[in-house]
Amino acid sequence: GAFVFDKKNKVFAPIIHPSQPEKEVRILGHQTSLGLITSIIPSAKDQPATLEFFDGLHWQSNGHPWPQILPARELLWATLLDQEMWIGWNQGVAYASGKDWMVYQPEDGIGEETPQKLTEIGTGQLWLAAGSHLYELDRNQWERFYDAGDKIHGILPSRDGSVWLTTSSGIHRFSNETWMRHDTREGLPSNTVYRLLEQDHGRLTAAT
Repeated sequence: GAFVFDKKNKVFAPIIHPSQPEKEVRILGHQTSLGLITSIIPSAKDQPATLEFFDGLHWQSNGHPWPQILPARELLWATLLDQEMWIGWNQGVAYASGKDWMVYQPEDGIGEETPQKLTEIGTGQLWLAAGSHLYELDRNQWERFYDAGDKIHGILPSRDGSVWLTTSSGIHRFSNETWMRHDTREGLPSNTVYRLLEQDHGRLTAAT
């Protein structure tokens, strides 16, 4: 299940859904205005799971019925893009628009790679990181367009319009239609970079 750290008392406590305390809470992502995106999973496998937001105090349903085709216990992440809920699991991605779900499986271009991260780039372009590859959604089909050479851990669109990838082979930057790579030769302590943060003044911080 999921836990929260109480900084004042310096202890961890489980996150418990008030109306469903017997169910398991899993954190799938974060949305700035709504809080954590969670899945509430029942102990019985034949019962449906739910997706809900949790801001630390209050729970709020996301309004989308659970897609029965998706394995609730195998979800890896969730993100909210322009009111569309996107979720990923080992064998694909799906999104909800209203009450309908669109499911993308290996035959829709992603292959057998595990989707790690979905990000909106520029004006509505969707980039998906799966394995060492980047895919872009084009008319309901995912098209592979870049190979980072090793596992991609994250995608960061920056304020200047460039896009940064954190990977196990360094940091890759896309700018002016060109890819550049930064690794230990540019001062990183390791080629494995898990996360990249952009500060308010534009400075980047890497977690290796």
